[in-house]
Amino acid sequence: MSSTAECHLLPCDIEYGGNAPVHIYFRPTAVEGASSDEAAAKQSESGGGNNKTETAATNADADNTSTGTSSQDSAGVLAAQLRGRGLLCLQPTALPTSVVGTVVSTDNATRMAGGAAQGSGGGGGVELVGGTFTSIHEWHHEHDVRSLKRAELKGSGVAGRTVEWMEVARSVHDPIE
Repeated sequence: MSSTAECHLLPCDIEYGGNAPVHIYFRPTAVEGASSDEAAAKQSESGGGNNKTETAATNADADNTSTGTSSQDSAGVLAAQLRGRGLLCLQPTALPTSVVGTVVSTDNATRMAGGAAQGSGGGGGVELVGGTFTSIHEWHHEHDVRSLKRAELKGSGVAGRTVEWMEVARSVHDPIE
């Protein structure tokens, strides 16, 4: 298998199914003590937030009284921009220790047919393209850290529900001892 990869679940549809140099244009920045709107503005001003030290220092000086966002509210929150839209991510959702995520791709013929490729290959046109991952960063268009955390407590995240479903499926399919 290949190297360890970061897995980002984005709230959009991208019509591309291969590896991309994401590290060049998608640069998440830690939000430390600032509202997400201020963090996104600072990130766009600095060209994507590549300089984490400068962004953290700028965010620490921000006045949070108008938004009511404390540094505890935004602890562990990441901010980024994609196609000019601000995104927020809470802590990554860890996969269970018994699960390893893999980055795979289907060939063009499989995608066009809408299913498994015909032939005796047996692989169904699926190939490993990028490596493995152990957690998922779920990004949201939400701009309020507190409402994002409330949604997380309700368990409304796709990544969290997927991990819960994997645990249920494993329990159902494990042999009874």
